[in-house]
Amino acid sequence: MEIKGILFDKDGTLLEFDRTWRPIANQVVDEVAKQYNIIDKVSLKESIGLYENRIDPAGSLSAGTNKDVALDMYKILEKEGIKCNAEEHIRWSTQVFNKVAASLPFYPVDGVLETIKQLKKAGYYIGLSTADSV
Repeated sequence: MEIKGILFDKDGTLLEFDRTWRPIANQVVDEVAKQYNIIDKVSLKESIGLYENRIDPAGSLSAGTNKDVALDMYKILEKEGIKCNAEEHIRWSTQVFNKVAASLPFYPVDGVLETIKQLKKAGYYIGLSTADSV
């Protein structure tokens, strides 16, 4: 059987996950906290799997879509007694997430760009797998 293509997972394989997504997630949490006047952001961060020294690989930041991240933070808003429409929150926070992600750098894993160029030059098809919604 001849291999004609290679499918890569994006985060952790092509991109340095923590270095790329931690600043984005922190800024999104800051925006959500500002929008809803939340002073203690720890519960928002932990709801998506963002901790001081690690990112939970099973959390929505690692394993979910932008909508999953928004839903997890919405659950915290509900617990805090903050009244907001779930669909409006999801729409708004997803827009914030996309805007923040577009404004900050992404960090490729060392050597990945050269490797992909070599694979393409050798005639392989390259595919990308991600749980991201955009």
